[in-house]
Amino acid sequence: MQEKATPAAPTKRPTDGDTVTAPAQGAPKRRLGVILAPLAIFGVMAGLFAFALKTGDPSKLPSALIGRPAPRLTLAPQGPLAAGPAEH
Repeated sequence: MQEKATPAAPTKRPTDGDTVTAPAQGAPKRRLGVILAPLAIFGVMAGLFAFALKTGDPSKLPSALIGRPAPRLTLAPQGPLAAGPAEH
């Protein structure tokens, strides 16, 4: 007895509007690396900056203003203060 072959379901070919995505084997690892790499770089840089702040001696930093008076600064009033005090 010979069996009849059942016709295979027609395959749909992608058109311009369709996107065909196949699960990539390395996608989850790559995505995790993309997320963790900036965080790791930030952590290393933050650690270096914290170390530099804690180990430095601020008295060794030269300053051009030590022993001099602060510069004069004159500012014009801004916004509602420019009209003077409000009368009630």
